[in-house]
Amino acid sequence: MNVAIGPRTSTQDGAHPDNHLPKNVTCDAGTEFVNTAHCATCRIGIRMLYFGVQYWGQELEGIIIVLSRVGVDAGAALGVNTDVEDGVLKDMLKSVGRWDVERVDKISVGLSTVAIYSEHGHLADITLPSFTLPLTVNPPPDPTWLTTMSVPVLIKPTKDLATLARFVRNSWRDGVVNVRATVNETVVDALGGWLHLSREHVSSTVRMSLPHLPPPDRVPVHLIVFLIESAATHLALSGNATIENPLPEDMNLHATVPELPFTVFLHAPNDTLAPVANVTTAPITLAHPNVSLAISGFVLPIPPVTQAALSNFISLYLRAQDNPIVISTPFLPGLMFPTTFPAPYPKPQVLRNVTIRNMMLRYSPDGKGGMLASGTVFGRAVLPRGIKVGIDVKRIFPDVLVFDGEVSGSEDDQEETGPPSFTLPPVMGPDPQ
Repeated sequence: MNVAIGPRTSTQDGAHPDNHLPKNVTCDAGTEFVNTAHCATCRIGIRMLYFGVQYWGQELEGIIIVLSRVGVDAGAALGVNTDVEDGVLKDMLKSVGRWDVERVDKISVGLSTVAIYSEHGHLADITLPSFTLPLTVNPPPDPTWLTTMSVPVLIKPTKDLATLARFVRNSWRDGVVNVRATVNETVVDALGGWLHLSREHVSSTVRMSLPHLPPPDRVPVHLIVFLIESAATHLALSGNATIENPLPEDMNLHATVPELPFTVFLHAPNDTLAPVANVTTAPITLAHPNVSLAISGFVLPIPPVTQAALSNFISLYLRAQDNPIVISTPFLPGLMFPTTFPAPYPKPQVLRNVTIRNMMLRYSPDGKGGMLASGTVFGRAVLPRGIKVGIDVKRIFPDVLVFDGEVSGSEDDQEETGPPSFTLPPVMGPDPQ
């Protein structure tokens, strides 16, 4: 994870400075970076990041617990670290500075609310408590001098969802997070409050590289269980799936997202979206290599204008093909997230034991030499596994192929080789034979 820290700038009127990236200041987690405003050298190594989301009403906020190893090389900031090229007198003068740093030992940093901006506008406000940073002189080259620190950070996203969506989309596509952080007031205390420093309207540019991420609608989803059951007043949905975690394991990102409601849309004619279901996710915990996802919900009433979209969805599902869907959540109204409903495996066999009885063939009375066939087609309709609903079949329109002799190859033979992308373990729910 790469971070770039730009020089802090101060404005007299509190306006936000122009967004720009530094060209000579970089930081790698666990290595060294320079804050040119104070000429201070800090070393920061983020080991783990715990993330949780809370929401009240229609407000969505996140609490991040940052567990990191932090140290401030005050000796480099003040120019008092030992240098083999220093003479005796200069080293004696530096030793006084090092003694002063050791007496101070640590500083307390307090920040007002931190506002985060992208090039398109405000993204979020961040609130965090005061925290303490240890001061060090002559640190060793290895990270043993760093101190473990845990800080709870409250993040409140902007309500400008268009700006937020553009930022997420561009960052995901480009693999770079590019933001500007502004703080109205920064306060530093040391020596139990005897030393007090304050600065207003501080701004810094942060640039962080992301690992290569696939498009959101191309993240592999593997269906484990999918159930549809008839309830007294509606069709109940439940399911389990696994999603491949696109983040690299060495990011050490541990996250838990609570229950979130979603509405599922299908693509309807004329480039419209038709809502078909309301679902809620169980709490989601990030893990590697896959993330488990459990949902439950119900099917919405299907108006006539939605029937074509639902029919197409069912047709693709029965053909064992992935279905493009769109989801949205009331906590981010107006934002739509395209994804894929995975196909079942093996391919469902709805019609079984199909036979024709009382078959009759005769010439067509139109005199053109055609043949007419009549008879009764019998078969057994078997719903796919996991679908337990009562159905009232009015009409069936089968495609009947009549062969003169043995049928070359059967559908069962063709389905023995399923899609190579994943396999489906046995699922709950009876499969009538």
